[in-house]
Amino acid sequence: MEKLTQTKIKMGLWLSIGVLGVLALALSYSPTTFGLAEINKNKDVIQTETTASSALQPKEDEEQQEKKKNDNPRPTKESSVSLSLNDFSKEQREPFVKLATDAFIANHIDLPDSNYELDIFGDISEETTTAEIWWHPKVKAGAERPFKGLQESYFVNLTDVDFEKGTGTIKKIEICIRRDIASFKPNTMFAPYIDQAKKVWKDKNIKIPQSGYDLAGCLLIKPITEKETIALVDLYWYPIYTRSNNVYQAVHDKLYYVQFSDVDLKKGTGTVENVETDEEETRIVQEKAPEPIIRRVKLTPSQVAPYIQMAKDAFQAKQVKLPESGYWISSTISYYDDQPKRPPEVDIRWYPDGVAEGTDHAYIKERVYIASFDDVDLDKGIGELMYLEVRRKDPS
Repeated sequence: MEKLTQTKIKMGLWLSIGVLGVLALALSYSPTTFGLAEINKNKDVIQTETTASSALQPKEDEEQQEKKKNDNPRPTKESSVSLSLNDFSKEQREPFVKLATDAFIANHIDLPDSNYELDIFGDISEETTTAEIWWHPKVKAGAERPFKGLQESYFVNLTDVDFEKGTGTIKKIEICIRRDIASFKPNTMFAPYIDQAKKVWKDKNIKIPQSGYDLAGCLLIKPITEKETIALVDLYWYPIYTRSNNVYQAVHDKLYYVQFSDVDLKKGTGTVENVETDEEETRIVQEKAPEPIIRRVKLTPSQVAPYIQMAKDAFQAKQVKLPESGYWISSTISYYDDQPKRPPEVDIRWYPDGVAEGTDHAYIKERVYIASFDDVDLDKGIGELMYLEVRRKDPS
């Protein structure tokens, strides 16, 4: 059983959509019928490496090799760098959405409705290949997310993923629904736990105000073994904050929390594991961090050559084929003028022909290939690969 502090920290991290606040790509699918216990267990892991092959390089004696290294050093390669993917067609998405929605059905989890948008992200590392399936509410123009507390999300993490076969093993399901108390639907999967929590507060002579609070119901399902699964429900009563410029004000000064373990959503049962009330600040001044002073400079062909080669090697090691035509390469180096001790960074991007440098990816239908390097020494032509990504506009 996970301790309360661990669970609160973990759920606070994954459910904070501010941390996950990336793309908002709308897509919807119909649910199917596939159980969590039936998820594919074949370990079809994509084997990857980040060191380029030297099989085709001519052999040289040690003196020549050392001279070549000193005259034209190559960028270093960071073995732990993974490849981020946001490049899935509708057909590629479907089997992973099916895995997720079928697991919801098998575990009696309410499915996300049409008010949610869908994103899928992939990650290929040396250890494993993973995918994240994330439904989040559509954001209305001008709408502001809650200032504090858990945001809404349906999140499924898959490991041992094979993107070609559309298979994977569910590692974790994490869900949070947040509403003001008055509009929290009584027929949701959290309803029986809300009723039990109300009895807990009544027994403790604690009366939670019916206005000025949001209620968040959060679920964690995490298979430990084929026969054992952690299932937790957390309920949070968060004071609502209003904003005036950079000042946030809450009417109430307390947070209420109840956790249930050994949860069975079908039966609506669970064991009260933890009950807490915490003090909350009622007035918070949010200071805006100063924007870094970044100076971006285009690289010359000779300067960018080693970084382009390193990027090509890294993509090849991840089994990603870069386009041979129809694309142009953007290359810039960023200097942080307000942080003199911070090394510069190099950014390499393959853009489709006709697409201008810096164009928002949401408006680019074709793929964009990105490689970033830090700890750069431009004179020596060295640096460390820190980021690889393939992304494009939602193909739906």
